[in-house]
Amino acid sequence: MFRLVRGTEHVLDVLHSDQVALRIHDGAFSAMDLTARHPRTGELLSTVKFMVQTLAAAGELQRDLQRELTYDGLRAAEAGHR
Repeated sequence: MFRLVRGTEHVLDVLHSDQVALRIHDGAFSAMDLTARHPRTGELLSTVKFMVQTLAAAGELQRDLQRELTYDGLRAAEAGHR
């Protein structure tokens, strides 16, 4: 999922558009229906939005940490060559 989307808002926009259904096949979240909608409004359920936002935030955190570690490594390498 983290490679498919660019952030929390993008994930929710894609899910709201009905173009994509998010299904987790194994692991702790596999029992959740991440496509569930309110019967009257058709909106994604609040619990679904929460789970998607949480997963997307974890993906953003992972990406940001990887970027920081990469920059730290580049700076250390530059300092070692001086």
